Amino acid sequence: MSDLLGAALGITNGLTDSAEPPVNALLDAYRRTQAKPIDDLNARKSTLEKNQVYFNSLRSSLESLTDVLADFSSSNISLDSFGSKKASSSDTSVVTASAEAGAFSGLTTIKVNRLATNDILVSDRLNATDASGYAAGTFSFDLTIGATTRTIDVTFDGTEDFQTALAAIADAVNAEDDLDVSAGVVFDTSSTVRLSLATSTEGAENRIEFTDTDSVLSPLGLDAALFADANNRTAFDDTSAGYRTSDSDELDASFQLNGINIARSTNVIDDVVEGLTFTLRKAQDAGDAAITITSETDPDGVRNNLNPLLEKYNNLLEVLNNPEGDTGRDVALRSLRSSIRQAASSELTSGTFKYLSDIGITFDTDGKLRLSDLSALEDAVEQDAQAVADLVSAFSDNINSRLGSLLGEDGLITARKDSISVQIRNIDRRVDTLEKRVDIQAEALRKQYESYQLIYSQAQAQFSLISSFSANSTLA
Repeated sequence: MSDLLGAALGITNGLTDSAEPPVNALLDAYRRTQAKPIDDLNARKSTLEKNQVYFNSLRSSLESLTDVLADFSSSNISLDSFGSKKASSSDTSVVTASAEAGAFSGLTTIKVNRLATNDILVSDRLNATDASGYAAGTFSFDLTIGATTRTIDVTFDGTEDFQTALAAIADAVNAEDDLDVSAGVVFDTSSTVRLSLATSTEGAENRIEFTDTDSVLSPLGLDAALFADANNRTAFDDTSAGYRTSDSDELDASFQLNGINIARSTNVIDDVVEGLTFTLRKAQDAGDAAITITSETDPDGVRNNLNPLLEKYNNLLEVLNNPEGDTGRDVALRSLRSSIRQAASSELTSGTFKYLSDIGITFDTDGKLRLSDLSALEDAVEQDAQAVADLVSAFSDNINSRLGSLLGEDGLITARKDSISVQIRNIDRRVDTLEKRVDIQAEALRKQYESYQLIYSQAQAQFSLISSFSANSTLA
């Protein structure tokens, strides 16, 4: 009898298989019987946390899409997005070309007769070590490049030879940061020097002229007579001052566009054919054939412009197609998925192109949009780029109108996230309450168990005493 009671209470040594105190094993067993409500709550919390992550992902996808939709809305959309053109040259060593949206599609010919060049003015040849003759002091001259005139101040100490005097003049010119000219001292022989002025921009409109107020330039052979006739300026030679190009008009580029003679002050021509820019790279010989420029729709450019819209739409659909937690049961989300797919497949305009499929945009098997027919898009843009823009903006506006109730402080996403947060907090409180209740009950059971142990110990002691009396009586 005592052995059975001891086994039940775990008092005697060697009666349990585990080294753990029997009371702990009994209490662990009790806790396991009470664990299901807590486990159910934690499982629900895990589902809610998955829902929370999902709605964060959904919000991010929605915000990314709405940002792109704004760019394609009817109030912001640009024809440039759908009128992308490209231009190619039959000889890029002579001329290259680029096209903007809206440029005409077709052929243009260019014959490059002369490139635009910068203007260069050179002084007389001077012996480097000869005394310059400049007195000590600060002297000025006005330097004009095109429509810009600057007063150049040069300081001499009266001891300069021509090498140091020219260096002082060059330094003073180069100190004018906003004047498109640079000056330098050139040793044309081992003992002679010349001052060189060169413009950084091409064309006759940027030619060099000057007013020698304090006779700084005249000792160098530079005076106004050199450019008295802009079309017959004095050209420099090996010893005398002058310009590299006698006729300032020849500083301009000269070319024939479709047989029409044209001159420009730059080699980058963007004001002759609307939407086309030509860069002249090399002059041709008189007998050379004209270069052909081909301007045409750039389907890759249009596709690249459309890709952000399709990508963000598909990203949102990917999120809606793959719910987390139990968000798949959310009626509003199922409705949203159906709604945006309907918007993409519905008639969007009454114009030339009514459906996205009219411009080569179709559905994949998973409902995502793909530009599956690039030639259809190219043909549509070529036919009516504005109608393509209208169709895409109608699609953008249609989708945007269906997303309006989802974002913002009063939107569906915020409401769902707030509700989830409240539910998680409530579950945490309930779990905490249940765990405390189990702890209290377990502690009560521990005390009850310990009281049984005490009773058993007392009973065992009495039993042992009675047994010893009985044994002694028998011996007597």
